[in-house]
Amino acid sequence: MRRTLANVLRLTVSRRGAAAVCAAAILAATAGPRPAAAQDLPDTIYIASGQSGSLQHTVASAVAKVLTDNLPTTVVVRPYSGTTAFFPILDSGEIEFGLAPSVDFGLSYQGPERLKVGDRNPYPSTPNLRLVASGSNLIAGMLVRKDAAFETVADLDGARLAGNYSAHLGAYINSYAHLLNAGLDWDAVDATPVAGLNQGLDALANGRVEGAVYGVGAPRVREVDAAVGVRFLPNLCDDAAKQRVTDAIPGYTFITLPKDRLPGIVADTCITAYPLYLVASSNTSDAIVGAVTTALYENAGDLAAFHPTLRGWKAEGSVRADATLPYHDAARESYQGAGAWTDAAEAAHTQLLQQ
Repeated sequence: MRRTLANVLRLTVSRRGAAAVCAAAILAATAGPRPAAAQDLPDTIYIASGQSGSLQHTVASAVAKVLTDNLPTTVVVRPYSGTTAFFPILDSGEIEFGLAPSVDFGLSYQGPERLKVGDRNPYPSTPNLRLVASGSNLIAGMLVRKDAAFETVADLDGARLAGNYSAHLGAYINSYAHLLNAGLDWDAVDATPVAGLNQGLDALANGRVEGAVYGVGAPRVREVDAAVGVRFLPNLCDDAAKQRVTDAIPGYTFITLPKDRLPGIVADTCITAYPLYLVASSNTSDAIVGAVTTALYENAGDLAAFHPTLRGWKAEGSVRADATLPYHDAARESYQGAGAWTDAAEAAHTQLLQQ
């Protein structure tokens, strides 16, 4: 029988050294040793994430720090140019975990034969991906120069935008979401091909493009804002405009951010949001996934100290009935033991496994 939460975390061990995380995260952390079964975990566990400086990398670094402080292993973030670069090795189990948006994972799990967004799904099918925990929302928007004439995404008709995002499908999807929201498509803008998020932001900073998507609250947004001045364009939040996006892109929603609390949010701003997932492979061992699931569930409250976005990572949000992936067996068992698993989650999980 697979180990339950109590069995996995039976022995008390001293805390290991911190993972390779950003300096701000290290200074913010205040976690102590927790019990775990050292013999079941490798010395190092890796989490694949997006590029260094992106919000996804920041979130992954915080998760790694909390896990390192509560397990007898060092959890290290390994950045990649984008999701298309690490999903295949995550699916195979070559790397233990990956952190990325729910939409990307759903597209990859379903494969291009079953699911496309904007007639695009470059992922080969990755049927071994399994959800470990649903986390806080990734909030992303269209950045423009602060002195640009654009007022909302509806003004982007004819604009020069970063596009293609060959190594980062999530950035392509988010760009497409803003065009859909405005009633536009790629033919309505002048798209400059870039590989990933950072390349798009660089193009905005040096004037090659007039707009590029990026995560709200990301460290690089603060850097570019200090250098050239940038702001996020508000989306249209009437029902019809929102539905154009939610009908086409599973997992997307809209929230309103108050002005002046985050770099680039200069007015109350309606903007797109979607949950980040921590994901493993069905080939990843039950012992590793069970220990990580438990440690993250029991210590989710510690994440809020690292970044404002992580205030939304709640233990009770780990299990979702609208997940785009089935759960890993060991994660499902841990949530059942904690009383967090629901009938609705079980039904969705079963349906996804049958697809």
